[in-house]
Amino acid sequence: MNAKLEIIITHYNEPWAVCSKLFKMLDVQRGVGQGEARVTIIQDGSEGALDTAKLMKQYPFVTRVIEIPHGGVSAARNAGIDEAEAEWILFMDCDDMLYACDSLRTMLDAIEDEKGRADLIWGQMMIENRTKSGVWISQEGQKNNVFVHGKAWRLSWLKEKGIRFREELRYSEDSLFCEEAALELDPKRIGRAPKPVVMWCMRENSCTTDKENERRNRRDMLRHRIMLPEICRQRGKEEDAMTTAARGIMDCFHELTGGTITGSEKTETERKATEELIRPWGFALWEIEPEDYEQLMKVSRQATINKRMMAKDADPGEIGAWLRKIKDTYGE
Repeated sequence: MNAKLEIIITHYNEPWAVCSKLFKMLDVQRGVGQGEARVTIIQDGSEGALDTAKLMKQYPFVTRVIEIPHGGVSAARNAGIDEAEAEWILFMDCDDMLYACDSLRTMLDAIEDEKGRADLIWGQMMIENRTKSGVWISQEGQKNNVFVHGKAWRLSWLKEKGIRFREELRYSEDSLFCEEAALELDPKRIGRAPKPVVMWCMRENSCTTDKENERRNRRDMLRHRIMLPEICRQRGKEEDAMTTAARGIMDCFHELTGGTITGSEKTETERKATEELIRPWGFALWEIEPEDYEQLMKVSRQATINKRMMAKDADPGEIGAWLRKIKDTYGE
């Protein structure tokens, strides 16, 4: 009989000192019967950073290791989807950890409580931030919408809907995965875990704290904005496509006019945003009815504010003037 829940852990060269807390937390999980959960480690071209033979003997769950050529976290997670055998899967990065000794029991109980009525179990997420000044912990709460962390997915639903990680992205890939899944999810088929399950552990070289990684993350966020409208359209969600395009254009406006990029990076971002997002989708937006355009801009503006991509006092007139300038400069 297959396990109910499979924990898919991706690993690429992270040292044992970084990964050990995740495996130690797996070792102390309580209330989980033999066979209820299993662990699959995807070795993404790693070179001996984990003693996987020892792990497979040591931990209380059935544990296996699947080695793939290095292709990045998206490719590794997709390999996990392809190889998974449990009814539900939970993605984890090897430098994160389960929140408490009953975390897996919490998720398994939430799955059981739904009695087959859910395709996603939404878990809150805790954040551990380690900096030179110390360690602090906070709760992400209901904002855990752009992260893959802390969520359990029904495997058959992911395969039926064709939801996979876009392997072109090394950063922002989980945001795109969750947004594509949201296009297909029935809100009535979302369950919730009653307390946090996963601790997202930030480090000094995390993409949100290290400057070079943050630049790479920002580039992939732009690619994400360019890809998502077309994904919406491919899935037959025309209104979502337009709303997402408008939001992406507003995000680009913020990044290019009030963000943190400068110099050649700003020039490259403007070129890519203009050619691949603003030009095709901006022209489509100008063709719709004025009242529909106003509604799209209103929804998109609020979305960018919620994402902290744009200040609350940003002037929509400025955005309109910027779009007109783009149209004059890069017109058909």
